Amino acid sequence: MRIIGNIPHPTLKITLMHHGRHLLKLEDRDTEVTYKFRDGEGVHDLASAQRCLDLGLLQEAERTLRELSSQRARFLPPAVRRGDSLPNII
Repeated sequence: MRIIGNIPHPTLKITLMHHGRHLLKLEDRDTEVTYKFRDGEGVHDLASAQRCLDLGLLQEAERTLRELSSQRARFLPPAVRRGDSLPNII
């Protein structure tokens, strides 16, 4: 897998990769979302990935990440849910 580059964001890590198709990965503290784009679907470099994010994909991904994080938290053991922090590994 080849990393094409990163797109700056204040709270997310956004990476564009290529592995037979383009993968746009958005990560927060404890969840991630990856969008896959085949050739011809419009995402082929950082500029085209940024345009896709600007058209609304970023807002949808942020909403999805919040929902996934909330779902994940519901299944953590009660001791962890009370506020014990997990290590932040990036």
